[in-house]
Amino acid sequence: MAIKHVCKECKKEFTGRGVRTFCSLDCSYEHKRNRVNFNCERCGKSVRQRKSEYIRAKNHYCSLDCSHASHSELYSGDNHWATGNEQSETHKEKRGIYKRGNDCHNWAGGKTTKAGYEFTRVDGVRKATHRRIAEKALGRELKPDEEVHHINGDITDNRNENLLICNTGYHRWLHAEMSRRYMKEHFAHI
Repeated sequence: MAIKHVCKECKKEFTGRGVRTFCSLDCSYEHKRNRVNFNCERCGKSVRQRKSEYIRAKNHYCSLDCSHASHSELYSGDNHWATGNEQSETHKEKRGIYKRGNDCHNWAGGKTTKAGYEFTRVDGVRKATHRRIAEKALGRELKPDEEVHHINGDITDNRNENLLICNTGYHRWLHAEMSRRYMKEHFAHI
């Protein structure tokens, strides 16, 4: 015999046999996910979110667009950091000046390393230093199939006499040959 029930999740009436709490598996899964409903603080749209995420967030928005728009409204103009206090003219001038390069307190000479290779940023373009040096020596940019080999194997030694410009296939062969010779020299007696 069919009995009328009210779904615990979507509050819809449905009929079914025995004791039933949810109208479908989707409602059951949704209920187990422990979600909460709230309205976006900016546009008022109704949103459903995990309870743990809702609790962890300071502000509640329906999307990143609403979040960014709200923050740009909050922090724009003379109301810096939403304190409600008017800023002095000198502070406004200092805030407008961005210190770059040597003037910046965090400047490290424009050099970074990744996997041991040194990279520099010139005019907003980040490139491996050894490639820049090779291009300067050639007087042109390297082609996509050209690579720079460090002859002595030290990837931090970017002197002109230590750099060899070669194509990708030759560069692979060089590394394979160096490995083969190293193995022969060090492990031939085993």
